[in-house]
Amino acid sequence: MREITERAAALGREVERQRFAGDDPVVALVPRLSQAEIVARVIAAERTGAALAIGEGRYSLTEDLAEAALREALGALRSWSFAVARVRLDEAARAHDPATQQRVALFKALTRHLSALIYVPLGEKLRLGLPEFDAARRDLDLLPPVESLHYRDELDRLLTLREAATGGDPFLAAAWTLVRAQLAMSAGQDEAALLWLLGLAARQAPAPEGYLAELTDRARRQILALIGEPLPDAGEKPSEAVRPRELFNALIARLGADLGRDLAQGMQYFALTEYVPAGIADEEGRTLPRRRASATPRTR
Repeated sequence: MREITERAAALGREVERQRFAGDDPVVALVPRLSQAEIVARVIAAERTGAALAIGEGRYSLTEDLAEAALREALGALRSWSFAVARVRLDEAARAHDPATQQRVALFKALTRHLSALIYVPLGEKLRLGLPEFDAARRDLDLLPPVESLHYRDELDRLLTLREAATGGDPFLAAAWTLVRAQLAMSAGQDEAALLWLLGLAARQAPAPEGYLAELTDRARRQILALIGEPLPDAGEKPSEAVRPRELFNALIARLGADLGRDLAQGMQYFALTEYVPAGIADEEGRTLPRRRASATPRTR
């Protein structure tokens, strides 16, 4: 077994060397190979994504893995996990099927745009918009036009929401900021999350009361101590650290009440809606509706 593993690893290194040189390597199964060599070559082809050549035919062992990686990438995009999406798309890019390769290209372009839409601060101008996305999808002729148009419509919708948030819509601005805080918390960046939440509190809850007032005060002291600034009451005993999730939940409750709208739901406004082909049924056998794409795309 060790011999097979070592041989598969050696074959894999050779495949990667050929790729680095600009070739499109294949792993060939030819007559009179030993059983161990056959197993090693199949393992190497699967691990590297190289095509397996048998006689005149070529077979890809990774197409199903590529499809799974694409599904995981799309799920990551829907939850703003852009780093995960990029990793999964790189895995899917090993596929040999031309349509799958074009779908990877579409999702990579979508990842770049969605990442900018969420990570570029609202006060800054985006450098990516619909014209750039149109350029990326122009040659994707193997995909159903309605699929790429759906994602164009989604990008248009999200850009419109961001513009409204930038323009002063308090609900959308709060929802976008909460998404940023959520991403910081998910990454373990507690201080960054507190900064986003304190900024939101200062803009939209300038005179907090009760529990929220206590949390924002403690969080401010926490940030001041972190950057080495003197505390307002230096002689007082240091307050207990605020967990970002506490302030996050308190702000959702307070601002939701002030605005009369559900901010947790508002965050989902900035989430991507997946394309569902017509006629696809859910687990209970019901046909899922397909989102209608615009007949005349708008240029931004």
